[in-house]
Amino acid sequence: MNGSAEDSDVRSALQMHEERPSNIEQFLSSDCKRLHDRQSVLMEQVRDLQLQREPVQASHISTVCRKEEVEQGHSKASSNSPESYYTKISIALMADFGLSREEQLKIAAQYDPELESKLTKWIIAQCSSEVGRPEPDKTGFQNWLKNGSALVELINSLYATDKPIKDTKTSTIPFKQMEHISLFLKHSESYGVPKFDIFQTEDLYEGKDMAAVQRTLMALGNLAVIKNDGCYKGDPSLFYRKAQENRRDFSEEQLTEGKNVIGLQMGTNRGASQAGMGDGRPRHII
Repeated sequence: MNGSAEDSDVRSALQMHEERPSNIEQFLSSDCKRLHDRQSVLMEQVRDLQLQREPVQASHISTVCRKEEVEQGHSKASSNSPESYYTKISIALMADFGLSREEQLKIAAQYDPELESKLTKWIIAQCSSEVGRPEPDKTGFQNWLKNGSALVELINSLYATDKPIKDTKTSTIPFKQMEHISLFLKHSESYGVPKFDIFQTEDLYEGKDMAAVQRTLMALGNLAVIKNDGCYKGDPSLFYRKAQENRRDFSEEQLTEGKNVIGLQMGTNRGASQAGMGDGRPRHII
């Protein structure tokens, strides 16, 4: 009798367990629903406030966060993919709402294709043709510099001896590529490029602000021309020379003589007069 009761309890427990979803499924379902609601709110805010002049570029969100994927989010998160469903939606939201579309367009508009051609010409002349040549557009310029090898060769070429970066091997590992970019930035600042002209690693590696990359390279080229230490290669007219300090030293005798000169602030007797202002011949008084 006791055995049948225990079997009944076990069967009831198993039935309840089968009917009740697991904790992970409950968590994922609620999490995906929350993200879907958050997406809807953000999209509504963009439409209401009219923050963008162009249609909202929400292809990432519409692809990742479709209704059927939200309803089946737990199956996607439980797959062997290294990215969870939560991560995919987070990336999509950050891509479209981290910066407004208008701000992204302003940053992109600062990129100068003519300056790109000038910088490409200098880097090849400075580092030799072994660094290759990029495709003539912003994406090609980014991909050319992204692994950091051309930048490493560039900064090393500006030193006659004692090259600052020893490891110049080209790597396909993202960590090593970003390390080369960071080393270039560090030694560019040591070379004399102002800190406010130094771009961030992600500006180049992720293509966030290629105009900032151009500014850093321009500042480096200007400085190399100004130093005139024999390391610069290429046409100096590609860069402009900044105004240099021109100090003047006067002797005590010159300073003393200068005190005897009446400045124009004191007035002058050679200013405007009424001479010649009358019409006709002058009258002579006898």
